[in-house]
Amino acid sequence: MLATRPTPAVQIRTPDMGGPTPEEQVAMRKEVERRLVKKIPGPLMHLFGPNSAAVAYTVSTMLDPLSSQACNAHLLVFILDLALVTVFPEMGVMVEGSSPVVGGDAATGGRLLKRRERELTPPRPDSRPP
Repeated sequence: MLATRPTPAVQIRTPDMGGPTPEEQVAMRKEVERRLVKKIPGPLMHLFGPNSAAVAYTVSTMLDPLSSQACNAHLLVFILDLALVTVFPEMGVMVEGSSPVVGGDAATGGRLLKRRERELTPPRPDSRPP
């Protein structure tokens, strides 16, 4: 006798079904906001607002950029770039005058910078060297 597959308890969307409906998107966003608020440690809660309504508004505002398709595409490119440079470090080496992937910029002539040169704040003259 042939074994039959059990039907899944959760409906799986197929490509022809499209994405979630606008109502489902609103419900999913509210759930994400609720879960994020629950994950904020108690001592840090005051950084997000003085009361629960302000905290909810802050979390909602933090999620707004992720609703942008352009922002998500930009984020994806950065993540892929980071993954590629991590796996293939030679891809991070710059060619003279090119835009840097790791360290340096056009002002440095396209060369990779040492750690000390990359620092944003120069050391104070009276400070001791590391």
